[in-house]
Amino acid sequence: MPVALKRGYLLWDPGFGYRFFTSLAGLLVTALLALSSWHVTQYSWELYHEMLFWLMDGAHRMAWWSVIGLLSSSCCALQLLLNLLNFGCAGFNTVLG
Repeated sequence: MPVALKRGYLLWDPGFGYRFFTSLAGLLVTALLALSSWHVTQYSWELYHEMLFWLMDGAHRMAWWSVIGLLSSSCCALQLLLNLLNFGCAGFNTVLG
């Protein structure tokens, strides 16, 4: 069975303009309908803030793990600084594990 090639939607592809403007019009109509209802607008605003706080909380938690990962890797920031100053390897992997 021949494998179907996935196509990118490029500006010069035939029918791109029609697909693009149809999608854009659909999104615009959906947004206008959502804005016309106070309940939908209020729910969307609350959902936006809830997701924003959820993402910020996740980013905060991941930042601490990235610092721990950065310190335990062979190319941590301190080691890179020492390399920049031509001090060579400080042996952090043997100390940090």
